Amino acid sequence: MRSYLIAGLGLLLGVSLVWAGDDNTRGQGSATHNALPSNPRPTPSSAPAELLGLTNALPWLQVAVDVSKELAGKDEEPDTKELKQSAATMGPAEVFPYGEEVTRFPRESHVAEYLDVRPWSWYYAPWRVRQQSATVPKHQPQFQDAAPLRELLQDKDAEIRAMAAEALATLRQPEDVARLGRMLEDDAVASPFLGHNMSRSSYALVGVWARDARSAGDGLDLYRSWRKETVAQCVQRALRLMTGQRFSDKAAFEKWWKVNRGSRDCLWYWQERLERELNEADISTGWPRLYQRPDENWERYRARQQALNRAARDEVHKTIAADLRQLAP
Repeated sequence: MRSYLIAGLGLLLGVSLVWAGDDNTRGQGSATHNALPSNPRPTPSSAPAELLGLTNALPWLQVAVDVSKELAGKDEEPDTKELKQSAATMGPAEVFPYGEEVTRFPRESHVAEYLDVRPWSWYYAPWRVRQQSATVPKHQPQFQDAAPLRELLQDKDAEIRAMAAEALATLRQPEDVARLGRMLEDDAVASPFLGHNMSRSSYALVGVWARDARSAGDGLDLYRSWRKETVAQCVQRALRLMTGQRFSDKAAFEKWWKVNRGSRDCLWYWQERLERELNEADISTGWPRLYQRPDENWERYRARQQALNRAARDEVHKTIAADLRQLAP
């Protein structure tokens, strides 16, 4: 079994190395000016203790629930001809969107507040959105938060159960897959979440600009809209983030899990981890985080960016290969 896993991952590593190449164009995203993050995964130092302490998970999630519901209630429909025309061109960014769309759009300040209380939601954004994000949340669930979040998966409050699942999934611990799978029959109503939209016409930009000018920069963000969902639908999103699979119901999950329950001994885990960490390397070594210096032309900037990107991707390959070698025979 292990020989097949090593062979499969070896092929994945080889393909990703070739894909990177000298002309790697995927390295567009977010990083510090000149340095790479030593560890793109969550670390305890990246979050305020008052938010992520082991004893504070419940109030932390309750704030996320309350603020999400409050903001969803405040946001509004387009109210000008320009905005209505722009909104008509928008659609979900996902090919198969989750939840049920509510035609209300948030203001830019509401999006910022949403990310402040629900920072893990950034990881649910489409890759291109995260790639072009000007900022990355400073804090998200840490590994020491896993235990209290797991306990809250069984909370009597459905909104807390869903929020715990959404946050826990971003830690991407394979032992949590089965826990979440058992929740795929939970049809209780969860709190709303902000989905992502994409424009099917450049005219949408005109509408957003017109509202921004009229409302002093705090206009409607047509690239986000509120969606309502059940706990089970929230868990579907969480499992997609962790496994790369879309499960229509518990039966579909159980069929897949029967074959793939080995987690770290299965190819799916290493494939998802490899793709995720290479994406993080690309995001951490590109624009808008890695700026062109005043003293360098475009060619020198691109050469520096590509060198940093190759180094980051090489480190991912080395780390995963070393971890794979630690598997029991």
